[in-house]
Amino acid sequence: MESLAYILIYFLHRSLPWASLGSDDQDLILQSKQGTSIYDLCFAIPSEFASFLVYARSLAFEDKPDYDRFRKLFKALLSREENPANIFDWDQPVGIEKRALEESKQETHPRKRKCESKLPSHRV
Repeated sequence: MESLAYILIYFLHRSLPWASLGSDDQDLILQSKQGTSIYDLCFAIPSEFASFLVYARSLAFEDKPDYDRFRKLFKALLSREENPANIFDWDQPVGIEKRALEESKQETHPRKRKCESKLPSHRV
């Protein structure tokens, strides 16, 4: 569960403090994980992620996680964040798909251009 917490936090921050250390020195990565406070790791993201990480770190190996607790917690977060249409980042086109979609929109709905004359207007 702790690994899942890190993945979710990574999705929000787009990096983790130990990501730049490389995978060669596992001891250094472990020290970085242990030395990074939950407050620093979860700064500027919803507090539910910090709660999830605190809980995950408190579990012993043989403990059974309370999945329902966090399922409810994150559902409440989703509704609080006002995403009633359930539109997620992964539903939006990116890269080549996005460009192709934009090009097809331009072909079917060409932009109207204003005709600007550079000739002086003559009024009589």
